Amino acid sequence: MASAFPVLNPEMIPPVNLPGTAENRPRGLALVSMPFGPLFLPSICIGLLKSAVRARGVPVHDFYFTFKLAERIGVHLYHEICNGIHSTTDLLGEWIFSRSLFGADAVLESRYVEDVLQSRAPEHRKDGWYGVRTGELSPERIEQFVSLRDQDAFLESCVETILGIQPAIAGFTSVFQQNTASLAAARLLKQRDPSIFTVMGGANCEGAMGLEVLRQFPFIDCVVSGEADLVFPRIVEAVVNREALPSLPGVHTRETLRRELFQSKPSSGPPVDKMDDIPAPDYEGFFGQYEASRPHLSEVYRPHVLFETSRGCYWGKVAHCTFCGLNGANMAFRSKSAARAFEELEELTTRYPGCPVTVVDNILDMQYFQSFVPELARRKLEVNLFYEVKANLKKEQVRLLRDAGILAIQPGIESLSTPILTEMRKGCTALQNIQLLKWCKEIGVLPIWNILWGFAREDAREYERMTRLVPLLAHLEPPQVAASLRLDRFSPYFENPGQFGLVNARPYPAYSYVYKLPEAALRNLAYYYAFDYNSPRQPSAYTRELVAAVAHWKEHKGEADLFFADLGEALVICDLRSFATSPFHVLTGTGRDLYLSCDGIRGSAALAKTCGKDARPILEDLARRGLMLEDGDSWLSLAVDLAEYSPSKKIRLDFIDAVRRAGRERDGEIEIGRLGTDGGQLPPRTIAQRPHALSAGHFRIDPEGRVLVNADALERIDLQVIGSLSWR
Repeated sequence: MASAFPVLNPEMIPPVNLPGTAENRPRGLALVSMPFGPLFLPSICIGLLKSAVRARGVPVHDFYFTFKLAERIGVHLYHEICNGIHSTTDLLGEWIFSRSLFGADAVLESRYVEDVLQSRAPEHRKDGWYGVRTGELSPERIEQFVSLRDQDAFLESCVETILGIQPAIAGFTSVFQQNTASLAAARLLKQRDPSIFTVMGGANCEGAMGLEVLRQFPFIDCVVSGEADLVFPRIVEAVVNREALPSLPGVHTRETLRRELFQSKPSSGPPVDKMDDIPAPDYEGFFGQYEASRPHLSEVYRPHVLFETSRGCYWGKVAHCTFCGLNGANMAFRSKSAARAFEELEELTTRYPGCPVTVVDNILDMQYFQSFVPELARRKLEVNLFYEVKANLKKEQVRLLRDAGILAIQPGIESLSTPILTEMRKGCTALQNIQLLKWCKEIGVLPIWNILWGFAREDAREYERMTRLVPLLAHLEPPQVAASLRLDRFSPYFENPGQFGLVNARPYPAYSYVYKLPEAALRNLAYYYAFDYNSPRQPSAYTRELVAAVAHWKEHKGEADLFFADLGEALVICDLRSFATSPFHVLTGTGRDLYLSCDGIRGSAALAKTCGKDARPILEDLARRGLMLEDGDSWLSLAVDLAEYSPSKKIRLDFIDAVRRAGRERDGEIEIGRLGTDGGQLPPRTIAQRPHALSAGHFRIDPEGRVLVNADALERIDLQVIGSLSWR
């Protein structure tokens, strides 16, 4: 059948130098990434397996048909579907290709539109990021999604391209919303050439999900569950050499299916123990196809490259977070040596200059703070990295991250309530989470974090407390997502729902409209589950005020601030939050000492030793002013230090306005407070200014104890005056 779409030219992919003539060369491997895989991200799985198989002398071609679909439907729409704007549990990308896999079914199509796209099923209500219902999609928008279901010609073009290299084996990676497109392409490929051995792997094939794929779709010859690094090259060698497939853990075929179905826990691929032994990923095919598609894409973004330094989760091995479904059967934490990690990163940044690097690790190896991270800072690769971390970082560690170019982190902050964090098994407190948010703002690292609710044993009163807390944190980075708990496969909640107060766990309704399969099969294929509580509760009701507070926080991000300048004799705190009763607070003596001591969390007993007396009255006064937080018997200051923090231009202008409203200007200086001097005079003290940033150098205390701000120097910051600024 002639294709309506251009077929990828295999010649644009870097050739493999193989021995022998064209006639006697062995048939090789096709590695395939189907929609709706990430568009401007290569698959690290394909990159790793390509390197491993090529090292054994087998020809490998990788195909990213993600680009071809984006050429057809547009980059914006592709991103919208791929990134789960309509909620990943809606399975919109899977539904689009399900017609090609199962055939047309007007009844199921109508029910998907009504229950999922129009949100008539309670599980699929469009609550958005803040729990606010977004309303139904317009009829025109729904019709656009329905029209995308005609993908037969696109699939034909994909298969024609794969057949162009005459592979002996085709491996499909399936993560997130790639399952139905991969299955539909594999079926068509098998119809066109039954001799091709078809393999599927990836997150959608782990455990029972992979066995059910094998059971329901006879055109799939093999499924790999778990890590494929050690077993997949052996599968390829056996197929290419026309040998019997060896019995390998995590490798499931029709011959092993009956035995595996009766096991309570299917086998997984053996984990790589020595991470230095795996090859660097090969992304050349991805970038070749990206360059070929660029002229035909409606929008073009610079691709990221994926980089891996560890696998597993050391915290999960100790205390698996109750809602987390990552890692499946391989929680054991392993990491590359610092030398190998740096060598690989240097190679990637050299080979793909200008491309941002995304780290795929579940958590940063804490040992890297003694090796890899300082080396990054020393070598200055000029690359911005993202890492997932635990929230209990020290301040010096945050500085190290910044200096190393790790400027964005996901610290696993899921709540601002210590009791709820305990329910999650997060191993940290609310104050630790807020402490990290404060240090990140001060030092210049972006924390990406969420608020989750809906835990069966949570106390609704904790959300009232969090609602009162949010205005105090208006100067810090707000959560990206605030949403209800979801039940994911492999999480402790999924494995033992009754133990955690959850009942009636079931696949999201969308699965029944995507896959025309029995209920038992859907339960094995599904990763996302809905649930009920074993006792009545309405999280949507008791989180409503918090939802509104978070929405306001995000909407007004960057409009509030809270910082201090340490002048030695006094600490001047500037409060530009909306509820502040006074924009300036001047702390001296014990008050200053206590506030600085509580930059990191401190207990009352330790603080009493610091000041030599009961610190509680002073601490409680600071808390009443919204300048500190108390949690149990622990205290934390909320203001950030101008010694390291540089406010934005908007905040500087707001600060100047607050200064001018606070007092009368004389010779370019304005008094904002006064110290008690007991009739004596204070010695003059000079602090260097930073020419292009608000700093402690813009404040001074005169001999009479007046706290002055050099307003003229502040205004010259935005004129970009070069050189030192001087007091008049």
